[in-house]
Amino acid sequence: MKNLSTLLLLLVTVGELFGQSAAERMGTYLQLLTDAEQFSGSVLVARGDQVLFSKGFGEAAIEYGVPITPTTKFRIGSITKQFTAMAVMKLVEEGKIDLEAPIVDYLADYPEEIGKKVSIHHLLTHSSGIPSYTGMAEIMKHRGSMEEAPEDFIKNFWDKELEFKPGSEFKYNNSGYYLLGMIIEKVSGVPYDEYLKQNIFDPLGMKNSGFEHYRDVIPNMAEGYAAVGDYPEKAGNIVTDMAGAAGALYSTTEDLLRWHRALLEKKIVSEAAYEKIFTPFLNNYGFGWTIEERSGKTVYSHSGGIDGFRSMGILMPEEKLSVIVLANLESANSTRVAQDMAKMYLGEEVEMPKELEVVEVGPEILEKYAGTYNLFPGFDIEIEPNGDHLLIHPTNQNVSPVFPESETIFFSKIVNAKLEFVVNDEGVVNEVILHQNGSHPGKRIE
Repeated sequence: MKNLSTLLLLLVTVGELFGQSAAERMGTYLQLLTDAEQFSGSVLVARGDQVLFSKGFGEAAIEYGVPITPTTKFRIGSITKQFTAMAVMKLVEEGKIDLEAPIVDYLADYPEEIGKKVSIHHLLTHSSGIPSYTGMAEIMKHRGSMEEAPEDFIKNFWDKELEFKPGSEFKYNNSGYYLLGMIIEKVSGVPYDEYLKQNIFDPLGMKNSGFEHYRDVIPNMAEGYAAVGDYPEKAGNIVTDMAGAAGALYSTTEDLLRWHRALLEKKIVSEAAYEKIFTPFLNNYGFGWTIEERSGKTVYSHSGGIDGFRSMGILMPEEKLSVIVLANLESANSTRVAQDMAKMYLGEEVEMPKELEVVEVGPEILEKYAGTYNLFPGFDIEIEPNGDHLLIHPTNQNVSPVFPESETIFFSKIVNAKLEFVVNDEGVVNEVILHQNGSHPGKRIE
């Protein structure tokens, strides 16, 4: 990957690329992101059976210069939940699962006080109130070494108090989908990964998709990277079985297109089952999918994130449009990329990446910004000068550099984010604003 030490992404409209086809604009957009080390992955855009764009960018293994192609395999993270939900619905149609039944009916050892209150439907819709294990620091700090059988792993969260009355609120929850994977195994009599292979992957010809068990050696699998400092490094280790039916699958853009086509053609389960899958319950979430209306068009989508990888899939049923983005860089904004690909296809205006030089700022100004700033309860950013730039250390995240765009605004070369320092009339800095998916002010606390 090219190392751009003095450049940043600024946004300009796609009008500058007047005359290019949608596919050409997509390629230009993605190459600019790749050159700026903000993307590495595979992108596919299709309408029905017609592939409009399919190309790999960056490297599957930086150390060996292995290029990414449309057949490169990636961890897909939470896109896994779509397949878990489909497996559940298939078992519902076979009379083996009741959506309204309490989970203790299928997991006999689950604590009754909680298991009788939570239904299968609650797990599917992130409305169970069961704490998500990915929000528990004591579990996640061991994600690179925790090798426990599922029946032991769930004991880490099964006796925790419910966070709210089941069915009353939405809170994204990996524990719920992990439990669904166990329920699929109990009622089908086969392992979760084998059930998906027999009932989804093989029938659809998804030969490059599967469940990544820890220490599996998977041919043509991309390495996952995290942007540390100026250059990507291999992402931290994770026992992938720990993600289970919530996020342990891998696939390719080509295989996920086969999945999207099957959904459009309503294969695997009945039309009534599809109606339930794509009917939002709370927070626009159905069964493994977000369902929204944008510009009068229905949009199904879901993103994924797991150590070293980011993913996003968009399916627009009326347009028969599929957009699939798989990245092997943690800082890649796969959601933004997928949304912009869809906009380009639809002829909407899109902002394109462009390079801008860094400005020089004196050490006395950098020193003035050193300190700790609180943005949210439990989330601080520690800032210190480092040569001609600043180092920031957000709570529970890696240290990374930010560079001056002006005396008061600094940008990241790793993610699409900026920090703006607020200087009062006395020249004192007591506030910083994080510009990332909105503007988030933070007060200086030390």
